[in-house]
Amino acid sequence: DHPEYFYVDGYEYVTYVNGLGETQYYLMYGKYTYSQEECESRKAQLDEAVEDILWLAPTDEDDYEKIRYVYETIIKQTDYDLNAPDNQNIYSVLMGKASVCQGYAKTTQYLLNKLGINCSIVFGNVRDGEPHSWNIVECNDAYYFLDTTWGDASYSMNGEAASSTVAPEISYDYLCIDSEQLNK
Repeated sequence: DHPEYFYVDGYEYVTYVNGLGETQYYLMYGKYTYSQEECESRKAQLDEAVEDILWLAPTDEDDYEKIRYVYETIIKQTDYDLNAPDNQNIYSVLMGKASVCQGYAKTTQYLLNKLGINCSIVFGNVRDGEPHSWNIVECNDAYYFLDTTWGDASYSMNGEAASSTVAPEISYDYLCIDSEQLNK
């Protein structure tokens, strides 16, 4: 639950046991995708992009307006692309403008947390068993689901047969919904 660590791609660990076979402790190591210099450079780029987004965010509105702003902003600036570089983290959305569900969900969490909105990532599977990521968000003292990926028409059109119906740029069907709505 730390999308700001865009440069960590998993971890490795070593288990240390005593002579009786009892675990004494673990040492964990992050798997880093970039050098320290690259991380610092990319972090500076991200900070600038986040500042550009957040300075336009509503400040005096209720939680819903802030959540809607982040939802719309991410959808408008991002295309769903399975082949996008860094597509599992916030760099793909904020700098590359293309990502997959995990990039969308991590960016949603990151921006909402910056606005003081509690938001976490959910990792699960959709009905066909495909892995998927979305968010749980606290909105005006209640918790809802939020799926920025599925709200993006570029996701729903990706890999689908062409349709005579043009999808709207943003679907609000996945903005602050309850469990019953999500399960549909």
